[in-house]
Amino acid sequence: MIMEASNENSVIIRPATQEDIPLLPAIEKSASKLFNSIPALSFIASDPPLSTGELQLFLSSNYLWVATCHDSSFNTRPVAFLAARPICTHHDDEFSRHKEAKHLYIAECSVHSSYQRRGIAKLLLKTVENDSRKRGFLSELRI
Repeated sequence: MIMEASNENSVIIRPATQEDIPLLPAIEKSASKLFNSIPALSFIASDPPLSTGELQLFLSSNYLWVATCHDSSFNTRPVAFLAARPICTHHDDEFSRHKEAKHLYIAECSVHSSYQRRGIAKLLLKTVENDSRKRGFLSELRI
């Protein structure tokens, strides 16, 4: 699924490709700068970014999306990404004993520091929410 945003920088959300993988750890590292500016959340910035191997697993399972923008040379490049994985939970209540429910767990959502606060993460989340519904996941995303 491809989704476009209408703002001063045209943003396109699309599934990630193999060529995107080497660029994503730097985006995550840049995104963590925001957490460094908030003392109570600075511990998040100390976590290492996802490795290219981990990102490859998300890519191979089709649960990795990127947001792209044009740079100053009008080349399209990733500026944000979202990595997710399916999980199952077991409910044990009077209505659904041991019934499995499919959910999509968001493992990482990062926006490069130069592109933060423009609604790009929200676009990524909305795209993934729509995609997850089409795949049959239970959806209860709150932004």
